[in-house]
Amino acid sequence: MTNIYPVTLDRVEALQAIKSVLANSTLNKEKRLSLLPKIRLGEFRCMLTYLPFVAQTHDLVQEHTLTAIQAAAIRYGRAL
Repeated sequence: MTNIYPVTLDRVEALQAIKSVLANSTLNKEKRLSLLPKIRLGEFRCMLTYLPFVAQTHDLVQEHTLTAIQAAAIRYGRAL
């Protein structure tokens, strides 16, 4: 991928986004979405950690955690 941009979320926006990210990434939405209102987030310490991803055929894969993100989702997100 080209045109990689730095993170532009400040700490407050990042905390606000956590529930949305959890809601959109859960596979078992019927069980998990009802739990989201019970989640209480507190800011103890924020740290930006660089985790490089390796481009594969259709995914970006983080080698240490084996987390995969669809490359198409990244391209779509940039167009928003």
